Amino acid sequence: MESAKPRKWADEETKLLIELAHRKESVRTIARELGRHIASVKRRARELGVLLPQGEVRSGSQVVVEGSPSQVRSTRDGGQA
Repeated sequence: MESAKPRKWADEETKLLIELAHRKESVRTIARELGRHIASVKRRARELGVLLPQGEVRSGSQVVVEGSPSQVRSTRDGGQA
């Protein structure tokens, strides 16, 4: 079975990607707004040289800030390190 061909990016989608990235929206939010996969949004942003915000990844009772492992906080202890 053949894999689906990636959809071309319309000019309007590209403009919205740039606008949302400048507003510091999360990659997940941008992908949802555009109806695209997260990997597709990241790839397009990289092609355009657009920096995407570093979002939070929630895992169980901890919030891990990507790129900053020293800022891991537990919700159980009130955010104390």
